[in-house]
Amino acid sequence: FDAEERLVTCNRTYKRLRPKGAARAVPGVRFPDLLEAVVDDIHAPDAKAERATLIAWRLERFRNPAGPFEINLADGTAIEVTETRTEAGYTVSIYRDVTAERRAASELGRAKAAAEQANRAKSRFLATMSHEIRTPMNGVLGTIELLAGTPLDDRQRAYVEAVDRSASALLSILDDILDYSKLEAGDLKVEDIAFDPASVLRQTAALMAPGAEKKGLAFFCRIDADIPDAVAGDPTRVRQILFNLMGNAIKFTERGRVDAALERQGDALAFSVVDTGIGIEPAALPRLFDRFSQADETIARRFGGTGLGLAIARDLARALGGDIDVTSSPGKGS
Repeated sequence: FDAEERLVTCNRTYKRLRPKGAARAVPGVRFPDLLEAVVDDIHAPDAKAERATLIAWRLERFRNPAGPFEINLADGTAIEVTETRTEAGYTVSIYRDVTAERRAASELGRAKAAAEQANRAKSRFLATMSHEIRTPMNGVLGTIELLAGTPLDDRQRAYVEAVDRSASALLSILDDILDYSKLEAGDLKVEDIAFDPASVLRQTAALMAPGAEKKGLAFFCRIDADIPDAVAGDPTRVRQILFNLMGNAIKFTERGRVDAALERQGDALAFSVVDTGIGIEPAALPRLFDRFSQADETIARRFGGTGLGLAIARDLARALGGDIDVTSSPGKGS
């Protein structure tokens, strides 16, 4: 269109996209007159005021170009319109059929919503099932404990201890699945109460030490002198993270030692667990905290585990306002 809003030229594509205006789209026709011919194809108003409003909106867009916009035709076609003004005052209008793109985007949005709904349903199912299974599992563990307190010969006691280990391992897996499903669903609650971080580390280390001693490992716990007596957070979740890290350290260390420490780093507190175990290959480190990921499948078959523990520990640490990192050398420890 020239500076007087008269059509200079248009191509066949415009006439195909705007069939109601094709007959009027001849050189010399003014844009407002052409708009009168096609406006009913954009909108089918019941009242003239609505039609007049639509015309006024389209004229404003034409006379003051401000980036791409879309118009929808009566047949469902979506058109992206881009208009620019030349130095000579001419207006160049580009019409692009984006119907397929918009339909694909809409279908993708519906597919995404369905996938998210399915994921939430999966998380609810996992949470429900793991919770339901934990109840009888606690009963099994309680019965095993009662059985262990009765007179047993050596062979029977060995069987009871084997069952106890298996049941405890299964309960640990169920706990991981329960926490994972809660994290996925956003239902995991994190407290913000005062607690003594040094006491949390000591108590956790005291519970884990017998497992280290049974394997012949040295187990040390070090706490800096300037650790505050009270901080705000969730001691249960901190303890859960430490259980996971210490448990991994003991599990993957055949000889040597495991060290747990609590240090002050500026305004932050840093818990650390160091072992002299099998270590982790550099290529496996980036996916170490991914859910359902095992650093080495052969090691996973040997030592067991769900591949959820470290992922849950990292999510918990971040929920508490912190984070987890790792350094490791194969054959030297983590």
